[in-house]
This record gives sequence, structure tokens and C-alpha cells, in this order.
Amino acid sequence: MKYLLWGIPALILAGIIGIGLGTWYANSQADEPAAIETKIPPAPEVEPGSSEETAQEVDGESLFKVHDEIVVDWGSNPMVIDTDGESLTLAYESRSTQLKFAPQDKVKLIYSEDGVTFEEIENESTEPPRPPGVQIREDLWRRYTFQPGSGGVMSSSSIDGETYVDDGVIVFEAHAEDASDAREFGVYTYFMDDQGGVVMLFNKTDEAGDIVVDRAYAEPESEGLAFTLMEEDILAGTLEHAIYADPNAIVMNDGTIFLIIMNQSEAPKPPLGKQGIIHGYTSDNYGETFEYYGQLLSYEDVHLMETFSLNDPKIVAFNDGTLRLYVAAMNAEETSETGYKWTIVTAESQ
Repeated sequence: MKYLLWGIPALILAGIIGIGLGTWYANSQADEPAAIETKIPPAPEVEPGSSEETAQEVDGESLFKVHDEIVVDWGSNPMVIDTDGESLTLAYESRSTQLKFAPQDKVKLIYSEDGVTFEEIENESTEPPRPPGVQIREDLWRRYTFQPGSGGVMSSSSIDGETYVDDGVIVFEAHAEDASDAREFGVYTYFMDDQGGVVMLFNKTDEAGDIVVDRAYAEPESEGLAFTLMEEDILAGTLEHAIYADPNAIVMNDGTIFLIIMNQSEAPKPPLGKQGIIHGYTSDNYGETFEYYGQLLSYEDVHLMETFSLNDPKIVAFNDGTLRLYVAAMNAEETSETGYKWTIVTAESQ
């Protein structure tokens, strides 16, 4: 199972750490999408650093420590493409101004043997980069993409976990005008449970305007082709501000689910204000319920440069017991027309 991360003992999890701006609105794909969509709106008219600048309050110390070198300069939207617990392949969206007139070159791949030092690599596949699928049985993998023009979440299947073919099936209906319309469906993450069913956690904007995480489930007998909404707002009440954005989950080898989200407050959004705190949750029943784990990382923890925002966090477990975050950080940049630039940073469990 390519999405299941093996080799991290439960005691390591318990001892060491105890699946731009407004980017909760979209995870990816429209009908014929690029691998990673531009989700960062243009800068507002008020420049960062003005008298209107305020910050989201940070309560306490973070459990993860930022590495002292950035992963990608002028890059955002990190996506985990493949990992075996040692090496790691990430996709990201290049934010370089040199690509302004070459959008086809925006999606880049990088590879690392240790999760810290990366080199750029070519995409050898004819397909755009996608996250790994889930292994339904020995000869069947499924992968899911949100295609609002088609009526919701669509599936594709593979017999080897590498090459996928569209199934032409809507597995979960979600009505939206485009891939950035999160009124019903936004950023999502999925994994297998111990019964052979598939759990999908996704963002939605509720009637109160809060960003919540809902849970849908595909029973084992459906082989991942029919999801039913099981529960809404599964993290309700765990944080002061009800913005539970950018969910991303991994399955530990003992069956524990580790879920991360990005939280923002009602303070002005970046770059007018400073926002973005990554929190962790664990589940011992494959996502039916979650317990709050703690504050993993905040914008205050990035000392490489002045940081306005953290977005799009991804989490990876390594065989040595380390959990590592990969996060897009909005940083001050005087040479940029907007007054900021995006970089990707990494932080590890302490």
C-alpha cells in the first residue's frame, strides 16, 4: 500500500511528538487541470507592514522545529508524490517571475534522500504529478480528484499503483462552480481503514462561514467507488477560531491516524496581518473521532525571514521516527511587486 507509511513504531510517535492566503479553498483539479492550481489571490492594495497589520495570537511553543535552510525559494503548494519512509518526492508550484509567460513550466518535481536536501528532477510520467492512491486489493489502486465541472469527486484506477485510468465515475457529489469553490468541497485527504474502506476528510465552508472538516466514507464492498457523508465538522470546538483548513493525514504502522490542519483567526489576512498555525490531531479509530495533539508550527517559528503566513501543510513520516512538515510560507520580499514571495520550508518533530 503506497499511501500507508510503514516502519514508524507507535512508541516513537508517542515519545517524539507525544495523513497562499486562504488556500483552504482548493486542493486541485478542474476537468482538465494542471497538477497544482494557483490558489493565491493577488496582493491587496494596502502594503504589508502598514499600521493596519495585526497578527494571529500564538499560544505556547510549537512541537516542531523549522530547519535552518529553505526547501524551495519562490515556490508554494507542496504536494507529496511518493515516499518510502526514507526518500521523498515532492511537487510544487514555482512562483518565479521568470515563469510569468510560461505557465506550463510552473509545476516542478524535487527529490530527497533524507527529506531535507532536495534536487530538481524531471517528471518521467506523461501524467501531471498527483498524490499516491490507496491500494484497494492486490491488483487495484484508486486515486481521487475533485472535478467540479463533472459533478464532484471522480476516481481513477490502476493495476500497479503507477499508471492510472479514469473510471468515469462520480464517487462523491459536490456541487461547485470551480475547483476553488469550497462551499461544499475544498482541500481533501484520504486513506484506507483496517476493514478495506476508504476515509475521505475534506474542507467545507458552512453556513456560518467557518472552514470545517467533514468525513465521508466508502464501504469496503464499494471498492472505493461510492462515498457517503458520515459526519460534519469533526474537529468542532477544538480550537478557538473555527477555521480548520488544509487537512492532510497519514496512517502510522499501528493504525494511528495523524491529521494536520492550518488554523487562522479573524485578524486581517496576510500580508496585511500574520496568520497560520499548524495543529495536529490523532485518531485510534481510523478517523471516526480525533483527539487534539498540539500546536505543531506557527508563522512565528520561521526565523529565516519575516513570515506573514503558513499555508498548505503536508506531513511525512520517516523510518527513523521523524515526522516532518512541508509548508508554504509567505515571506517579506522587497524586490517583489507584491512585497512578498513564497518559499517552502520544512520542520521536524523534536
